[in-house]
Amino acid sequence: MGVQFSLPGQTVSVVVAPLTAAGAPSLATLSLLSFTSSDPTLFTVALDPSTPNGAILTAVGPGASGSASLTAEATATEPDGVTTEQISGSDTETFASVGPPPPPPVAASLGFTYGPINPPPSASVGPKRSK
Repeated sequence: MGVQFSLPGQTVSVVVAPLTAAGAPSLATLSLLSFTSSDPTLFTVALDPSTPNGAILTAVGPGASGSASLTAEATATEPDGVTTEQISGSDTETFASVGPPPPPPVAASLGFTYGPINPPPSASVGPKRSK
């Protein structure tokens, strides 16, 4: 499953791992790893020197939209240290160009907020005097 970019300059890291033909994790060790973007006008990819088997994808733009494939290739060395295979994998990344967010709506009317209803003022209590 790929990544969907929405703004130029966004980055995301990715790490690959060897899998068996059945899709299970493999104990092989990767070497000579490389990554490529099928369309560098949508995103570029570079090895991540701080993450083993990792890379960093960077969205390119502005105004770019579409999809492109990320491909990784490597030599897989099996635990016996002798058996090696050339393996690869790919995934699709998409870029949907979006503009800046719209401005907030402008004031158009007044809203009323009422406080609690209070009881009427109390009338004086007691008998009335006559004169």
